[in-house]
Amino acid sequence: WDLEGVPYNGVPLRLVGTKLYGCHQGKDKSVRQKEKYHAGKEKHMLEDLAFLKGNRKVQTTKKTNCPVEFTVKHIVRFPGFKIADKTKKRQASAALKEALSVDPLKVEAVVEYHASFPCMSEHQYHPTVGEMSSDDVVIRAARPEDCKEILRMIKELAVYEEMAEKATLTEDALREDAFGDQPYYRALVAEVPSDGRDETRLIGYAMYYFCYCPWLGRAIYLEDFYVEPAYRGRGIGTSIMKEVAKIGVKHRCSKMQWVCLNWNDVAISFYKKHGGKDVTVEEKWHLFRMDQEELVAFAGG
Repeated sequence: WDLEGVPYNGVPLRLVGTKLYGCHQGKDKSVRQKEKYHAGKEKHMLEDLAFLKGNRKVQTTKKTNCPVEFTVKHIVRFPGFKIADKTKKRQASAALKEALSVDPLKVEAVVEYHASFPCMSEHQYHPTVGEMSSDDVVIRAARPEDCKEILRMIKELAVYEEMAEKATLTEDALREDAFGDQPYYRALVAEVPSDGRDETRLIGYAMYYFCYCPWLGRAIYLEDFYVEPAYRGRGIGTSIMKEVAKIGVKHRCSKMQWVCLNWNDVAISFYKKHGGKDVTVEEKWHLFRMDQEELVAFAGG
């Protein structure tokens, strides 16, 4: 059920294998063969007067012994035994075990590969290709022309949260609700240079709005928050969230609130690291909701 580096989603899994890959500038496994080759080559070249005058040193390896490793885990998930309640793990495990013993070919299985990449800052002794400086990332207020890309990222987040079918919002509605006569939300975007460097692209966003707490007064609600996977681990998410927090402070808000799926351990750790409190645990709150059908029925009842 739980495996480091693999998000928990309620589906039981089985680890098939793990593969470690070193950085391209890591330990050179062929260094001895190279040293032997270069020693013979250097002995031969010592007879060359031009080589002696140049006093050239033959380099045996260009690698720098960077200690970073990349992990790829090969797993199999069994979606037919998904649970919504973590307390049901034992019963689901027993049912899965029995099904596999009876006829494993009839058990639905999905093969997945999960890669864990180190932060760019963990690389040592060499520059990192594609590494961005803080000047490369721009956090700014969203503009009407950003809505197409924001919607793309909203759908990417919905897929990750396994609720893709619920993301039915249109680009026009997104634009109208933020930039119309009566805005219903505000947004920030993270912008980086594209491959050509002359243009930019959006790789993250935060959607927020102001609300009110009857006990404390003004509050800010972080409705949505996302950074593309390829750009995580570089502090971009922290920068976006800090900008939302700064807006809250500027408007004298008493607190900032948001929700997080209970299986998203990576996000939970991120929020706790930055001072977020899990009020579900500490204050025993339950989040209630009426979808549109229930809302219309209740309003008209």
